[in-house]
Amino acid sequence: WLLLCMLAGAWSLGTAAAAEPGPIERMEIDGRADPDRVADELERLLSSDAIKGMPRLEAVYLLGALRAELQQPAAAEAVAQALTRSGVPAYAGVRQEHLAAVAACIRATVIHADNGSLLRADSIISEVEPALRAIPSLSVRFRCLGVQAQVKQSIGQHEDSVRIYQEVIRLADDSGAPWRRSSARSGLAYTLYRAGQLEPAGRYNDEAKKISTEAEDWSALSEVMTTEAILLTDAGQTVKELAALTGAIDYARKAGAVRDEALGLANLSDFYLHQADYPRAYQIAQRAVPLARSLRQVSTENLANLNSGLALISMHRLDEGMALIKPGLEHDRASNDLASLKESTSDVARYLEKAGYLAEAFTMYRSLRGLT
Repeated sequence: WLLLCMLAGAWSLGTAAAAEPGPIERMEIDGRADPDRVADELERLLSSDAIKGMPRLEAVYLLGALRAELQQPAAAEAVAQALTRSGVPAYAGVRQEHLAAVAACIRATVIHADNGSLLRADSIISEVEPALRAIPSLSVRFRCLGVQAQVKQSIGQHEDSVRIYQEVIRLADDSGAPWRRSSARSGLAYTLYRAGQLEPAGRYNDEAKKISTEAEDWSALSEVMTTEAILLTDAGQTVKELAALTGAIDYARKAGAVRDEALGLANLSDFYLHQADYPRAYQIAQRAVPLARSLRQVSTENLANLNSGLALISMHRLDEGMALIKPGLEHDRASNDLASLKESTSDVARYLEKAGYLAEAFTMYRSLRGLT
């Protein structure tokens, strides 16, 4: 009820006309599919003082965020440290507290992407919230608040995540950028799904789908179709779910987004687990593992290993299956990702029980009760 009440008024948000993206926003758009190339381009751009003030801050934050998402924590930390050095002429006119807030956001993104302590990431952003909200740059606020919303969701603070995503949607609508408007709505839809609010989740994702389809934004559509498939998982609409999953992979390929393709494969393996086609589920998950590993996508690799392990358990290869699953569970526990840990533990308990491993299933169900 509280979540639904917080959603009141979100449906009538005004939308600014979309302006032609500037060079930094163009890089932000391209960085969704090809972060390696864009990060290198930003390094070259920032090697001189040709770009100054707030535009430079936007470019530096994007560089730090991309390095974090690429699992390059040392490079991201170097970007954050450079922001807090005193007397940098290129930042003349930018307040020190705003520089410190952006450095904090980069460090929180490193933790979120590198699967460190999410409680620590939440604390880091919370400490700089007043300064963050006062930064004139819409793109900085949009991106940093988006990270905060994702962190809140992962540690189980769904009401706070919904509240922050509402703010992110307002910023996206103010910008008029279709990719921001779609991404913000898909993010909120996933949080609502995890909170058990399926109807509003579906409405927000439908809005995102309409926006990204009209914009012909393949990266955004891959994200939207992934969320749509998740929402269809428990609805018994297997034909639509499979179409959404394959659509997510197709759009990722169309966008050249290899990371999204790896996630799509891991999600597709989950579909075949639900259909009890365990050999096929295992085969697809195993295709995702080396791809995710080569891209340093820890969460996708863990998901693919989880699905591989569940398939092995279902084929009565218990020890092999649990050997793949346990590192992912420990990883989620160590990083305080309670939402993922709860979902994975529930899956493991259910598949153990279904395969007839009742003592092991009982242990998992007890663990699940504690998490819940």
